[in-house]
Amino acid sequence: MLRHAEFGKFKEGIDVESLPATFKDAISATARLGLRYLWIDALCIIQDSREDWMREAATMSKVYSYTFLTLAAAASENSAGGLYRSRSPCAVNGVKLKITWPGYAEGEFYCVPDDPWLKAVHRSPLLERAWVFQERLLSSRTVYFAFDQLYWECGELYASELYPYGGPWDLEFRQKQFDVAPRLPNGIQPAEDGRFKHAYTAMFLRTPSADWTSPEEFPYIWVSIVTQYSIGRLTYEKDKLMAISGVANRMAMLVGGDEYVAGLWRSSLPLLLLWHSRQRRSRPTSYQAPTWSWASLLGPVNMDFMFRAQNPPDIAIDVLKVSTTHPPGSAATGPVIDASLSVRGPLCEATATKSLRRNLTGPLSSPFYTKSLGKYEKCTMQPFRIESTLILHKKGLQTSYPSTVFFDRDPSKYSRIFCLKIATSDVRHPWGIVSMDCGLILAPTAVRGQFIRIGYFEIAPAKMRRPWRANRGLQRRDHRELEASLFKGSCVKSRFYEEFDGGDRYTITII
Repeated sequence: MLRHAEFGKFKEGIDVESLPATFKDAISATARLGLRYLWIDALCIIQDSREDWMREAATMSKVYSYTFLTLAAAASENSAGGLYRSRSPCAVNGVKLKITWPGYAEGEFYCVPDDPWLKAVHRSPLLERAWVFQERLLSSRTVYFAFDQLYWECGELYASELYPYGGPWDLEFRQKQFDVAPRLPNGIQPAEDGRFKHAYTAMFLRTPSADWTSPEEFPYIWVSIVTQYSIGRLTYEKDKLMAISGVANRMAMLVGGDEYVAGLWRSSLPLLLLWHSRQRRSRPTSYQAPTWSWASLLGPVNMDFMFRAQNPPDIAIDVLKVSTTHPPGSAATGPVIDASLSVRGPLCEATATKSLRRNLTGPLSSPFYTKSLGKYEKCTMQPFRIESTLILHKKGLQTSYPSTVFFDRDPSKYSRIFCLKIATSDVRHPWGIVSMDCGLILAPTAVRGQFIRIGYFEIAPAKMRRPWRANRGLQRRDHRELEASLFKGSCVKSRFYEEFDGGDRYTITII
């Protein structure tokens, strides 16, 4: 590992035998491929120099984008693990079976796994590291040295020794998820298995079609990038935005006039604000990003509303101003030390509650199997579950299925909360399509008109119910009348907004 103390010694030469096994194997593989140069972060960046690290980290988009090939030690926990493994021939050749079954298929068959990529690559120790994500995405081609065989990927193919020309997971065989909008082209959908490099690469290489252009694809690809990147682990919290800055720099080439703000893009900001975490996650111990950015949270986030919107979402807010402050010498895609977002849109005060909901399988449910990422898993559903709901003040309605509410901060710590509606679209559910309003759950600060984000909501106005706490006047009103006035009217006190247009739109700032 390169440090200040060894810098002069390294310039004179490096004793290969003193290096960790993975480094030695990488040198050997590079030589056998007939390549002359090899980049290893630990040997090319001064590890105990923050200045050198910041300087080199800012160039990662070029380092990996211009590389001929990236070697990935997928099966190794650390640099001592090496590239190579003792492998079973069955992993590459399959298991030969002779079947005698009168009346059915008979003869010799080879039994092979349908998608070994998931276990060997997608769930490998290497891909659990957040920094590896951009190295993989930026590289033109990558070879994974896994525990069972070699795998490789580029912008057109995901292959292995078992499936050298691609496998059953290829785009042409991949079925679109039932709730993904049919208006989206093939390949534009949430990539739960991590295979979406083809869509990312296509933006740079393909001639845009008349029906679907690169600018239209851009926010969908960025959502997939953030979703996959957020799964990875970081040793240092402060690297949250830095570890994806190389990808951001590369994608900025497609949108030269756009502005990158704390992990989001100005042109698509309303839709990119619609992220959530299915579990309440801890936050960094120090400031990393504004609360409206996914980078403010530790752990995986989900941004799938854009994919589930059956029609282009109707945006309900105007973004008035976005400001970010970066550390001295840092690039616009790097760390953030302060940020704010000023918007104008529908706002309504609410109360967070808990509701008891019965599962569809009923009280006598039994274990069942479901398929996820090509793997069947045994599931057991409790007869009932407690879920978060919202009661909208002065509206006489409470969220109910299929509405969903996710909190990334404990709502009980705030005396008042508000809902900011951001977008509306039809969303497909197993039983049909329903119109959904979605947006952010906010809590006010001590400053007038200023809020922090504490959660996310998706509300189906037509499916909301009347809470027992609603006053009698609201109870007597028609449900359709209440539904139509959900985010309309002046029901917010003046100390909670900066301006009000007299209709249904309030100007506020989120930090």
